[in-house]
Amino acid sequence: MWQIKNPEIKPATLDFSSSEQGKLQVSQLFSDGVELINALELVDWDSEDTQFLVCEACGYTHCKSGDWVSIRKSNSLILILPASEYVWGERREKEEHRPPYYLKKQGVACLDLSTYESLRSKHSCFPPVEEIRQLNMREATLLFQWDAPAQVLGEPPEVNVRRDIVLASSEGDYVEYLKQLETLIPRQYKDDSNAVLRPVSDSEQVISFYLDAEEFIEWKALVFDGSAYLLLVDSKYVIAGAS
Repeated sequence: MWQIKNPEIKPATLDFSSSEQGKLQVSQLFSDGVELINALELVDWDSEDTQFLVCEACGYTHCKSGDWVSIRKSNSLILILPASEYVWGERREKEEHRPPYYLKKQGVACLDLSTYESLRSKHSCFPPVEEIRQLNMREATLLFQWDAPAQVLGEPPEVNVRRDIVLASSEGDYVEYLKQLETLIPRQYKDDSNAVLRPVSDSEQVISFYLDAEEFIEWKALVFDGSAYLLLVDSKYVIAGAS
């Protein structure tokens, strides 16, 4: 995941003269030189999916295609995911709701709660944490597949493992562990119950895959808790059902 640690809010002016609206003073959100949101005041924070980079000729959502996200929370994280309509929609929905370029380039973005609350203190447009939708199991599994290195699992929500780049696993037969992934992911994509991202416990065994992509990669993908296999996000967060 791409952790946003030092976000910055900057004032800007959008010129809507071509749509007979004049100019509008807005606030824009940046991180590491990347523009995340081009008009905080125009984001529809209440919707399940929302457009982060709106049309700069009129300011209306849906005027241009693309740049849609889903905002979710899990424990101490606020997550910026690809929009659900993009992942699970039909062809037309996928084109309309494709994610911002930075999610494609840098992975799912996240903020810890202290960073998010700091942003809220600087701009009232950000909703209270309790109003942000809870991450569910399907979305958490999307996060796992989306951030898998070298697109080793293929494009969500289809699971197409690139077996040609998988060399071995840290434990046992890597082929059997790949089968676990191919079973777990489709099953969890059908699960809309709430999920949490929690740390790995001392009693859980972490299982890595070794990949030969553009570089040699150790990918920590699974944990075994003694009775079941669970997916591991970003090498440190176990996807588990919410209690």
